[in-house]
Amino acid sequence: MYIENMDMKDRIKALGLNQKKIAELLGKQRHTISRQLNGGEGMKVTHDLESLVLALEMLKEENRLEDYLFQALPTK
Repeated sequence: MYIENMDMKDRIKALGLNQKKIAELLGKQRHTISRQLNGGEGMKVTHDLESLVLALEMLKEENRLEDYLFQALPTK
């Protein structure tokens, strides 16, 4: 279940992800995501970050999150 008033960092953690994985999915640097989540340098959570987290929450509800992440993220 996605909760819009929940802190974005907590929402990401509830998905079992971290800033590095979110950055990879968005094609951004991890430090950019960190600044957005922590309000560094006056940054706020961007629409693309919020939209991604919401979409991932929806996939999790449908038990499809792990399949998506397997396809979307390179394995190392």
